[in-house]
Amino acid sequence: MKVWKNRRLDQYAPAWDPGGRHSPNTLFAAAGARDGIALQIPDPSLYHLLLPAHFVKIHGRRGVKIGGLW
Repeated sequence: MKVWKNRRLDQYAPAWDPGGRHSPNTLFAAAGARDGIALQIPDPSLYHLLLPAHFVKIHGRRGVKIGGLW
């Protein structure tokens, strides 16, 4: 792990334990222990569904114009 993730959060400590010795890593571990971690990896085909669609005309000499660019 990176060093900065293990440094103590002095004035930015959580409100539920202001005097505790917490770092970003310990807060992540506490949240994972409290709520559980449910990582869901999306299907690779979802990427193509989320891409923006552009309906364009194909010009014989210039090509295609998308977003003001030829």
